[in-house]
Amino acid sequence: MRRAVGLLSVVCLVLLPLGAHAQEAEAVNGAEVLPPIEANEALLLALAGPGAMVVRGEDGIVRTVFGAHFRSDGTPAERAIRLIERFAPLFGLSPDVELFLEAEQDVHGLYVVRLTRRLGGLPVMGTVAALRFGADGSIDLVQVSPGPNAIASGERRLRTEDAAQQAARNRLGSRAEILGVRALLFPIDDQLVPAWALDVRDGGIESSLERVFLDARSGEVIVRFPLIRHALGTVFPHNRVTDMDVTRDVELTEMTGTGLTGRYVRVTSCNAQAGRGGCAPVANASADGDGDFLYAPVTMSYDDAFAEVNAYHHVTIAAQYFREQHEFTWRCGASSTLEVLVNYSEAPATPYDNAAYTPGGGSGGCGFLLFGEGVTGDFAWDADVVYHEYGHAVTDAQTDILGFTVDALGLSYEPLAINEGISDYWAGTIQGDGSIAESFNDPALGGAHASLRVIDNALTCPSDLVGEGHYDGRLFSAVVWDVREAAGAEVADAILYAAVPTYLSNVSLASAATGYRAAAMALIDAGTIDASVLADIDAAIAAHQLTDCRRVVPLDDGRLRQGYSGNEMLTGSLGRSIAPVHFRVDVPVDATSLTLRMSRITVAGRYSLHLRAGTPVRVSTGRIVSSFEASIGPGGDLVLTDGSPFPLPRCQTLYVAVQVDDLNTAGQSLFGMQSFLEQSGDPSATCPAMPDAGPPAGTDAGVGDAGAPMDTSGCSCRASSRRGPPMLGVLAGMGLLGLRIRRRR
Repeated sequence: MRRAVGLLSVVCLVLLPLGAHAQEAEAVNGAEVLPPIEANEALLLALAGPGAMVVRGEDGIVRTVFGAHFRSDGTPAERAIRLIERFAPLFGLSPDVELFLEAEQDVHGLYVVRLTRRLGGLPVMGTVAALRFGADGSIDLVQVSPGPNAIASGERRLRTEDAAQQAARNRLGSRAEILGVRALLFPIDDQLVPAWALDVRDGGIESSLERVFLDARSGEVIVRFPLIRHALGTVFPHNRVTDMDVTRDVELTEMTGTGLTGRYVRVTSCNAQAGRGGCAPVANASADGDGDFLYAPVTMSYDDAFAEVNAYHHVTIAAQYFREQHEFTWRCGASSTLEVLVNYSEAPATPYDNAAYTPGGGSGGCGFLLFGEGVTGDFAWDADVVYHEYGHAVTDAQTDILGFTVDALGLSYEPLAINEGISDYWAGTIQGDGSIAESFNDPALGGAHASLRVIDNALTCPSDLVGEGHYDGRLFSAVVWDVREAAGAEVADAILYAAVPTYLSNVSLASAATGYRAAAMALIDAGTIDASVLADIDAAIAAHQLTDCRRVVPLDDGRLRQGYSGNEMLTGSLGRSIAPVHFRVDVPVDATSLTLRMSRITVAGRYSLHLRAGTPVRVSTGRIVSSFEASIGPGGDLVLTDGSPFPLPRCQTLYVAVQVDDLNTAGQSLFGMQSFLEQSGDPSATCPAMPDAGPPAGTDAGVGDAGAPMDTSGCSCRASSRRGPPMLGVLAGMGLLGLRIRRRR
């Protein structure tokens, strides 16, 4: 049974060759009549060709086919829709699925078609399929994320847009400015819930843009999440730190008008509006008598003209890179000019410690970049931050990555990790180094390797997972960076740019790595890159252990692991307040005690532990399925022995999930988790029979686990002794700004 938000569920990926089945299907190749469902797979495999590979989910449903050669007539969109419709049951879709074109893109000689679906006349949230056409015109990649096929019952109280907007204002407050509203179906558990999606802003404050989903039956908020994409940092030729406060006069190119207005970017400052919220754009930089913009940087200034000039210069560099290397020009309607706000704050003389890309909300809105004037520095002063945010604008134009997904372990931020990892890589490759945002190299701020984040790293999955997207994104960016080091920037960059349009809304670390390799295969077939790069990609994916990446972190080595609580508006609702990363300990036969120790990294944080032996703790929108629950304070220990209330599960794997008890009241937090195992060393020790621990915590006696048992075979990752860079409390707190959400009363 599919879990919560089925369309967005992460699956364990299993690669299987298709060629072995192709011969037995030759007789039906080219059949005029659609064969029975049992024969559809044989036909699919035959049409795919003997060199294709398939990725299946735990449920056996086909999720990805790559290295294929599907041929037919018609436009790309027609061919894509016809292929998915014909084999809908194999992809987990209903036979009568209604498919519609979402977007088409041409990337490095490859052509990508993205499809959405409708049911009962309403669009279903999330991209359902992405298909890529190779250089020979055949479909070489098919990716499908099916989700539920049944609409939830119940009368719809909110039948009109006006009713939905009124319900939103009742719940979000009178300051809520609604920029757009549309009816859709929201996937939850095994059903599609009739819902309204509203893009909402708080009183005109640009950085507050979020998407709110209301249940059309009850009017209740299903979930709300920010639409802005964040990063941290501070520019000069590179940045203030590495340039040692030495500025350089450079030529400002592509200028077309007065002030800092060019063909591809226009920069103004934010004049925060007292009492009204939002920004009035104002140009503080103006040309001198020679037509130059020569300003010195001014710290903690909300009208710093240098920030405008610096942002213009580096956004222009980023735009030039994507035009020349990938033939990409950012556009909104007929305009190719991206708006940029610097010296940003949400209230007069109030620091804003962040930077963001904000997509256009509602109908007709255009995305823009904003850079805060913060206590930690001016965020328009670091080139890496500028390039990172521009990278988000590019990704937003290529695909729709939602930033979260829900599966049997609860809520995951792996899609956000991919989005952030992509932007970190673009920043690194444009600058030419793997240290991102060196402006934050102060040890007091937790700067790792003299920068905020390092994408040239040895992090592995699952040992180095934290659960927060900015940090976990380092694993994916490291894979691409390794390929860059081995095969060169031009090759690695081209593969990534070709891969991103094929990423679905629920992309995971494992599926992103698979998609990157599949993009390389397509470019090899097109003659764009050399086949030797596949060995480099395989080595990079293996080094970071992303082939089978799953967010269950081993604690066996006693090393302190760090975990993220999750965002209160997402994890606190859809995720049942269970932290995104789970933990595991393999308990040996001679174990005498196991101590689980929690530590607090941020000020907030009250926690409970859910335990289960032999299979992970499961999370659904209805309940948490575990065998034992214990409250544990920061710095507290939970000791398991043979005589403890939850007996030490010798000879089994103990799975641990962290419930954040104050998530919805105190907000996000970070914690530390480690285990200490004592063993007798007795060679004659034998495995005990585990006593019945009683019904799962939070359920009634006799109520079983919802859904099919979780298959752990072939999905777990090996533990690694490699250590990633330390993450200190202050840096952790800063990183959480990337997911900050405003509460409204």
